[in-house]
Amino acid sequence: MNGTSRTLAQPRTPAGGIHISDLVSIAAEAAADRDYPHDVRDLISRRACQLAQHACTPTAAAALSATRTRAIVLDDAGHHQQAAELWGQLITRHHTVGQAGPALQARLAHATCLHRQGRCIEALDLITIAWQTATETTDDDAPTVATVLQLYRLMLDACHPRPGTAQINPPQLAGQPDMLAVLPPVADAGEHQQICAYQAPARSRARR
Repeated sequence: MNGTSRTLAQPRTPAGGIHISDLVSIAAEAAADRDYPHDVRDLISRRACQLAQHACTPTAAAALSATRTRAIVLDDAGHHQQAAELWGQLITRHHTVGQAGPALQARLAHATCLHRQGRCIEALDLITIAWQTATETTDDDAPTVATVLQLYRLMLDACHPRPGTAQINPPQLAGQPDMLAVLPPVADAGEHQQICAYQAPARSRARR
């Protein structure tokens, strides 16, 4: 086994005896704290991911935590395309290690990122898959079927707003703190119409 393989298989240990994976986890936890200024969170989360890439396997707990936190920080800053790429990676990584619940959380966050970019057809397709998965999984960490359906309804309301429709967070999320962390708010319906894929044909017809 060469030196690179050993590095990937086992995180290096500094002279003080602390595993680099522990440093990655601590950095990811700090970056997730929204009480810190965003520029600080951005720097710490980026460094944590860089360190995890060099010292951990992609499916190591520290690497998953760093990637998840980085995606949240990007989401918070409005960089939804970059965040969506990371959520997509997390779906695959969690599935690889048999973590159905976290994989489903990442799928919902991925769908939300796509929706906030106006890629609504893709987002709603992902929500359909998420609903099917939620009906079959027994993982305690998985979002409930009700949560998935509430998010689906919020997306539809943003794409096809109706008079009197309130844009609110799904009440089911209140009992799932992890979901509150990974799901950014669904965009305001009026704002969302400017980028909504479903609204594009209507805007095109209106200009004729």
